Amino acid sequence: MDRLICCVALALLAVTEISHAAAFEPVFSIEDGALRPLPPKALAAVRAGAKKTLDADCLSGRFVGAAVDLAGHGRPKDWIAMTETGCGWGASSAHIWVLRWDGSRYRVVLSTGGHDMGVGRRKTNGLLDLKTTHGTAGYYSETQYRFDGRRYRESVSRYVNLADPAGCRKNRDLEVCKPGN
Repeated sequence: MDRLICCVALALLAVTEISHAAAFEPVFSIEDGALRPLPPKALAAVRAGAKKTLDADCLSGRFVGAAVDLAGHGRPKDWIAMTETGCGWGASSAHIWVLRWDGSRYRVVLSTGGHDMGVGRRKTNGLLDLKTTHGTAGYYSETQYRFDGRRYRESVSRYVNLADPAGCRKNRDLEVCKPGN
């Protein structure tokens, strides 16, 4: 009986995560032509955080981004940023920094890679959950993040090999895996 209850609980958790995955609104794409230069304090924060991941040429370049509201209060004071020229990019993926405004300065609360970033409806420790996606003709990947009180941490991820029919059969919710695509 305990085993049955455990299995049902795990199934409900999986359904919750899958339904939650669809509840992300896209707010950032590396191909968005409307990205703006970062405010000076945001630029200083992202450059300080990027020292660990980018070479000197990338650090001296321009960074662009989009203002977002991580707290869900309707005031977009936070930023999602990337290098403007593609410096540090990979196949269909760029390095992305999420910056949180604390009233006096910006802090990097997530440093990751991806093509798009979405903001969820659910909050964890006061900030909305995030999701990155990216892919090529051969794969699709997405990662969800939750705020732990200091920074965003990976909570759920999936990788789909699009060349493997079994991978698509297990991921029919993806547009690229729907019959006829």
